[in-house]
This record gives sequence, structure tokens and C-alpha cells, in this order.
Amino acid sequence: MALKIPAKRIFGDNFDPDFIKQRRAGLNEFIQNLVRYPELYNHPDVRAFLQMDSPKHQSDPSEDEDERSSQKVLLAKRKLDGKFYAVKVLQKKIVLNRKEQKHIMAERNVLLKNVKHPFLVGLHYSFQTTEKLYFVLDFVNGGELFFHLQRERSFPEHRARFYAAE
Repeated sequence: MALKIPAKRIFGDNFDPDFIKQRRAGLNEFIQNLVRYPELYNHPDVRAFLQMDSPKHQSDPSEDEDERSSQKVLLAKRKLDGKFYAVKVLQKKIVLNRKEQKHIMAERNVLLKNVKHPFLVGLHYSFQTTEKLYFVLDFVNGGELFFHLQRERSFPEHRARFYAAE
């Protein structure tokens, strides 16, 4: 099988709608192939692209769970129709330790009020266990805007203008 690995950089300076559409289709095809053919995870190029062998992505079993991220996002496929969702998992203990209860509830309430907006993810389900909170959201390649803003600290003006226009 010929697997096309997407370019590493998700957002560049090119915000041309055709480029973005092509980029989205390429990433979607890559993810679909990974889900269809799990043996591809062992391919060296795929491992490098996903940085699966990078030390910063491996958890140390001796490391306390509180020291790791309070959330993770999983890709889920609904068996009924094959649709993909992002499942955001939050550790209750860490949310409480960081006093983020109001923030998390506000996020959930805002997501619940979203009515099929083309530029916002929708919350389909939310549930909890004794230790974790789960939000089942629309899957969007590239992740949350907030993640990219945290990583880059600030956006160049042309990129901020693009997001504001959207």
C-alpha cells in the first residue's frame, strides 16, 4: 500500500481555501488509512510523523499521574455509521487540584449551546466516571485553536486576521 505522509506543519502562511481544502483531505486520508490498517503504526515513517518514539511523548511509569497533562484527546469511530469523533478525557482529580471546575463547566455549557456552526466544534455527548470527565466532540484535523495559541504564544497579524474573519 502506498501511504502518503502529510507534511509536518499543519498551519503555514498559506490560507488559500483550495490549499486548506487539499490539506484537510490529505490529513483525513492519512488518518483513515491508519484506522483501517493498524499495522501501519509500525512503519518507521509513520512513527516518525507521529513522533511515537520521541522521549517527550513516552510516559515514565514512575511519574505521578498528577504531573502529566490533565487531559488527552482520543480519536473514536462510531460503529453505527463509521463517523469519527474526538473524545476529550479530563482527570477530575487534576481539575480539582487546579481549581478549574468553573472553567470546565463553562466549556461544557458553551459547547452544549452550539447549534451546528461551521467554525465551531459541537458537543455530542458528555459523561463521567468516578475519576474522569468525557466530552465527545466533532473531530477536526489540526486540533483546537487554543492548543496552537498556547504553543506559539501569539499569532502573526495575518493569521489572527484569518481566524477573526472565519
